[in-house]
Amino acid sequence: MSFRSLAYARSVRQRFSAKLTVAHVLPKGAEQKRVQSAQDQLQRLTKGDAEIQVLFGAVGPAICNASIRTGVDLVAVGVEKHSILSEYSLGHNLVEIMAGAPCPVLTIRQWK
Repeated sequence: MSFRSLAYARSVRQRFSAKLTVAHVLPKGAEQKRVQSAQDQLQRLTKGDAEIQVLFGAVGPAICNASIRTGVDLVAVGVEKHSILSEYSLGHNLVEIMAGAPCPVLTIRQWK
C-alpha cells in the first residue's frame, strides 16, 4: 500500500470510526526472515495505528479470503498504471479482488 492509499484509508477510518487493517501478501513458504521484515515494515508504515496482517499465497485470493474471514466492510487497494507486460499480472490481481471480495472495493489512484 502506498502512502497516499494509507492516508486515504485512514481518512475513511476516521470519518466512519472504523477499524483499519493493512495487509501484505507474500508467497506461500516465504522465509521467516522475509515475514518478519514485512511485519516490521508494516508496523513502521502504520505507526501502530492499524492492525497488520501478513498473508500468504496468490494476492487476489489471499485478500479475498482474509476479507471474508474477518468480515470487513470495505477493501481499499492502491492502483497505478503499469507497463503492458506487468499489466497482466497486476491487473489480474485487482480483477480477482474486485470479483471475489465480499464487500465493496475502493481503488485509490496513485500518481508518480
